[in-house]
Amino acid sequence: MTIKTILLTGDDGYKSIGTRLLVHALRDHYELAIAGTLTQQSSVGGYISIGEGGGWGEDEVDGVKALWVDGHPVDAMECAQAYFSEQFDLVLSGINLGANVSASFITSGTMAAAARAITLGLAPRSIAMSWQCPPNLWRGVHDGEEDMTPYLDYPAKISKSILELAMSHEFWGAPFLNVNFPSKAGSRVRMTQFLPDVKEYYKYPLIMDRSTMRFTYPIAFADKVSHDPHYDTGAMASGYISITPRQRDILDRDIYDTYRKETYHVA
Repeated sequence: MTIKTILLTGDDGYKSIGTRLLVHALRDHYELAIAGTLTQQSSVGGYISIGEGGGWGEDEVDGVKALWVDGHPVDAMECAQAYFSEQFDLVLSGINLGANVSASFITSGTMAAAARAITLGLAPRSIAMSWQCPPNLWRGVHDGEEDMTPYLDYPAKISKSILELAMSHEFWGAPFLNVNFPSKAGSRVRMTQFLPDVKEYYKYPLIMDRSTMRFTYPIAFADKVSHDPHYDTGAMASGYISITPRQRDILDRDIYDTYRKETYHVA
């Protein structure tokens, strides 16, 4: 498999340090472009500004042409589909600051952008990359001027190696790969599945204050995180880079194929 053109995106803002790390790691080897949000949009999931629309503009990030969208990650992919004249070989979303595991495939803007990109035909395949960094970095605001030096070897350099590994294996036949880097540098990689119960990774329940009638999330990890390497969270806890394959949609194809010829009647 040959990849020449890559569209970079994410949910931390088009100038995010994660995007810039990918630029640094990949710009000498691939033709890059950026389409991302103007501001920090972590955890917005697949929100789309279908009613209000939004503004957009052009810029450069570390020498790479960038389209910014004053909206959400999925809006950035919608605008990219209209803006760029040719299909890319790959859409790479990240490197997100904070892991995207378990049920975060519903809430993550990083993953929503990667999923939307392939359904729009922006590229035939996509990768979401995330790094299990400390929680205080999860919703950082980026101005494109941060010092990247501490992160150039990891996770930046390893991201290129993961891309090359995926290409050498034809993406294992999957159109969408969800990659999570553990907090500490490592080179061991495991194919994983999503952790079924998100409460086994993040601290729950959320806090519902009856005096103020407000709820808040405890931004912390569960007291006891499983080290089962078959799951994305357990693989990272054991020091592995986790790769979870995804399909283009969430259809349960086995059930569909079993019952697709059935017709039901309801009162």
